[in-house]
Amino acid sequence: MTTEDTEQAKFEGTLQYVEARWRDADRATLRHAFALLARGRPVSPELLAERADVGVATAADAMRSGPTGLDGGGELIELFGVMLAPTLHRVEIGGQAIFACCAVVAQALPALVDRPATVESVDPVSRRLVKLRLSHDSIEDLEPSTAVACCPTTAANADPANVREAFCCHLRHFADRASAKEFAALNARRQVISIVEMHALAHELVSRIWSA
Repeated sequence: MTTEDTEQAKFEGTLQYVEARWRDADRATLRHAFALLARGRPVSPELLAERADVGVATAADAMRSGPTGLDGGGELIELFGVMLAPTLHRVEIGGQAIFACCAVVAQALPALVDRPATVESVDPVSRRLVKLRLSHDSIEDLEPSTAVACCPTTAANADPANVREAFCCHLRHFADRASAKEFAALNARRQVISIVEMHALAHELVSRIWSA
């Protein structure tokens, strides 16, 4: 087993927790919605149907088949933690800003939409800005170079209906290891990891849940 495999094994419980939440969703249809959300506007069933080459009814059902977010008009505004409402994680793709619920989803976005992206995250401890420039499969630039991340090592005893508390609130970017350690010390499930390790986790989630 490689060092990377060993590191990833520590987060297997967390990966399985997220994967289970999407087991019954129409992922084959929904995966087409990420590129549409990246335009920064709600996605209608008609637009998703055209993109996914399915009927409008199938698209509408898919938008309700998983833990998604819909607006009052039944249009998609959140999918897999990719959302239109501002968060600590701003992601710019082709000049358009969208947002992510957590650090791992932010780093997953280039793979989800097959386009480069710039991520700007606010360190929740120091309030400093962490900036990542990402291609589809790699980290092109990182500011500051001392930046790290935090991830929960397990989802044991977590409420499966409350993904924000069980998962999202623990996944953050930090300007330096001191801030990350201060954050991690508040919860025994949190572990400080490198940005590269977070990127590997992001790609593993995409592979398990959204690959064709």
